[in-house]
Amino acid sequence: MSDEGPTELARRLRAASATGELVDVSDRPETWVPAQLLVDLLIRPLGPGEIRRAVRLAGAGISGPLDLEYATLLCPLSLHRCEVPSAITLVGANAPAVRVTSCALNSLDVTQLRTRGDFSLAGSAATGEVRLLGAHIGGQLTSGARRSAVTPGTR
Repeated sequence: MSDEGPTELARRLRAASATGELVDVSDRPETWVPAQLLVDLLIRPLGPGEIRRAVRLAGAGISGPLDLEYATLLCPLSLHRCEVPSAITLVGANAPAVRVTSCALNSLDVTQLRTRGDFSLAGSAATGEVRLLGAHIGGQLTSGARRSAVTPGTR
């Protein structure tokens, strides 16, 4: 288990989202982040004087479904080398950019997603379905995702 508690990690993610800084917990392999924390950071209305540049996370497990269906993301989302054993849903969502790179995924549904910027799945592997039907990508689309027989969440 990580030495860093969930409250401290949540604080770090909130602070880093204001600058777009990467929070990399790769050196703590048992670190899990509640998906709801990411949802809150991505769609919660900002307070006066509050800014959010990007939510960037590397090396963590994401616990619970990352459900952003029909949401408007306030900033880009970047997950790198993360383990996501539950579904990621961005059906009908609007986002500046979404990057899910080198991640172990269960399933991903981005049907009718709209981005102003890039959408990348480079290096990611999914055990379930990956759906991009009707997605409108304003920048570069990088797929490179592959089917995996290894179930995320078994590390």
